[in-house]
Amino acid sequence: MSKGPTNKMHLKSFIVLIVLVFVFFGAAAGNLARELLVNGKEYQKEAIDQQLRDSMISPKRGTIYDRNMKPLAQSDAAWDVVVKPNEIKEKEGQQALIADTLAGVLGIDRDEIFRQAGADNNHRTLKKRVDKSLKEKVSALIVEKKLAGVYLEENNKRYYTYPNFASHILGFTSDEVLAIGQDGLESYYEKYLKGEPGRVVAAKNARGADMPFNFEQMHEPKNGNNLVLTIDEVAQHFLEKNLERGITEHKVMNKGMGIIMDVQTGEILALSVKPDYDSNAPRVIADEILRAQIDAMPEGDDKKKALGEAQAAQWRNKAISDTYEPGSVFKTFTMAAGLEEGLINKGETYYCSGTHIVLGEKMKCHNTSGHGTQTLTEAVVNSCNPAFMMIGEKLGAANFFKYFKAFGFTQKTGIDLPGEATGIFVPENKLRPVELASCSFGQSNSMTAIQMITAMAASCNGGKLLTPRIVKQVVDNEGNIIESFTPQVKRQVISAETSKTIRSILEKVVATGSGRNAYLVGYQIAGKTGTSQKLNQKEGEEKEYVASFCCFAPAEDPRIACMIIFDTPRGKSYYGSGVAAPIARDIMADLLPYLSIDPRYTEADLAKMDVNTPNVESRSVKDAKGILDKAGLKVTVVGDGENIVKQIPSVGKPIPKNGTVVLYTDSQTSMVTVPNFIGKSPSEVSQLAASHKLNVRLAGALGGTGQAKASRQSAEQDIKVEAGTVIVVDFAYVDSVE
Repeated sequence: MSKGPTNKMHLKSFIVLIVLVFVFFGAAAGNLARELLVNGKEYQKEAIDQQLRDSMISPKRGTIYDRNMKPLAQSDAAWDVVVKPNEIKEKEGQQALIADTLAGVLGIDRDEIFRQAGADNNHRTLKKRVDKSLKEKVSALIVEKKLAGVYLEENNKRYYTYPNFASHILGFTSDEVLAIGQDGLESYYEKYLKGEPGRVVAAKNARGADMPFNFEQMHEPKNGNNLVLTIDEVAQHFLEKNLERGITEHKVMNKGMGIIMDVQTGEILALSVKPDYDSNAPRVIADEILRAQIDAMPEGDDKKKALGEAQAAQWRNKAISDTYEPGSVFKTFTMAAGLEEGLINKGETYYCSGTHIVLGEKMKCHNTSGHGTQTLTEAVVNSCNPAFMMIGEKLGAANFFKYFKAFGFTQKTGIDLPGEATGIFVPENKLRPVELASCSFGQSNSMTAIQMITAMAASCNGGKLLTPRIVKQVVDNEGNIIESFTPQVKRQVISAETSKTIRSILEKVVATGSGRNAYLVGYQIAGKTGTSQKLNQKEGEEKEYVASFCCFAPAEDPRIACMIIFDTPRGKSYYGSGVAAPIARDIMADLLPYLSIDPRYTEADLAKMDVNTPNVESRSVKDAKGILDKAGLKVTVVGDGENIVKQIPSVGKPIPKNGTVVLYTDSQTSMVTVPNFIGKSPSEVSQLAASHKLNVRLAGALGGTGQAKASRQSAEQDIKVEAGTVIVVDFAYVDSVE
């Protein structure tokens, strides 16, 4: 007969059970303690995320104004279309209804919306930053179709006032909810423009849906501050318009660039690189041919690489990020150094045979037959290389480099834009005689366009080297000034007397020398042309040149400097005199009157000026002839009527003195064919126009020595116009080769 468990066995079993219980609970407590100590914060965060929705409210990014408070970049209200899948899943068929309803309106694939609406997430963005009209359409559909879980969340969108305008100045922003400056001023002044985001913290129920508003807390965003630029929107338009025309006319292969600066303050009134891009769509390749080529590539890494390189190229601000050899424009600074050191003077003479020998090496002048004996002024006007090699020899390496450095060519200018480069130059210890000779007339060293115009401003403003600036002030939304940037003089480079001499000599370059194509009736423009062959070109390749012109006006009391550069022109001319100078003239013709800089006309200028056509309509033929005769105008009458019913040019339109007004006494109209004026002299153009019963207004370069030829006409050859029509014919000097 078996016995039951003894008391001793019961006791042992109880002890084992107690030990197992303690071991089990001890291990559990240990694990719990470890989780709380090690992972406690993570669990706490997950719990809060489950219970609360923390949404960011984007601040309104600061506005960018021009100097006259015209907005160039601003943020406006926009909305994000979002779905909340946790709310959608509660209602049968809602996911498909949302996808079917919104696909066409938002321009998003229906299946993509269906997928987003069913995601394992409580907040998915379907489309960012929709405008007001689209927001209203979506809002109406939410109500009409009873779309549960679809919301419109307020955001901001960055708008740029003009497409393809000042893009290399303004830059652009990212597409993120909190937009970040990506280039230009948007990037450089990010800390001022961005503002501080706000937040909405809302409680969520067990299903993940937002609880009523009394469970919501809002922290308002702080909007960004605004920038007031030195840029003048009108001057910027003048610059861009003329740069674009120059690129087209001269078949420029590698962009054109221009800068307009106030020489007394260093303020940049305009800066442009063309072609550029649209800041509203910066990732779209502006070059249509290149864009089509990239679009045609198969998807993959090569296409991504090509797109990235094309975007980087169109965003690059060549005016401050790329260097170039200035050519003869640099002769201004060699002359300045020689004058300031007292080593040369205006009356000194130089002999040019067409070459200059330095340590046995023949170095050529652009005029290979030579300029003969010439004064300093004539050497500058003729842009004579040997004369400047001789000046460089007088200076020596130490003096040459001292002024090279003083004019700012060895360091960045400090302009308030990202990506500024430093010039590439021959250091003082390597300025041996041949290198010094080459540098003296503008070869071997390279610099940026912003360095060049800053140095030119110093040469003409009395000798003060200034820091160029794009931004005048940072202001808040109440108009309070947060920060103001005043003109900054780095140093006195040359004396006021030397600067005065430079102004007088460079004015003669435009009046009679290589800068004649920049001559503008009534205004004293001074400047220097430059043409440089690009370095490091392979043998057998077509030679590439950079054509440039840097000028200032008025010559006696300069206010404005203008720098124009065309990289690789492939038209009829590649010289700075024929390519860049005429464009600078046209910019100045627009700009100087706009800036209220009054012209000073000579008697000869006044004799050539246009008059406004008097009003003789409805008058008798006899009276009309008398009025027009007093105005110094000729008359042609068409028709047999007694009174004038129409006149060409029409009332108030400009007509050259001694021009012919065609008077009509009935509805009959006399049409004539426009001839080809291109390549003809002013006298030939006038005679040809008269023979075709047309008036011509002669414009462009007409003030220098030599024979100007017609280079452009306002009406195309062979079109029909009314007799008496005024055709504007521009002239240029085709014999300038610098």
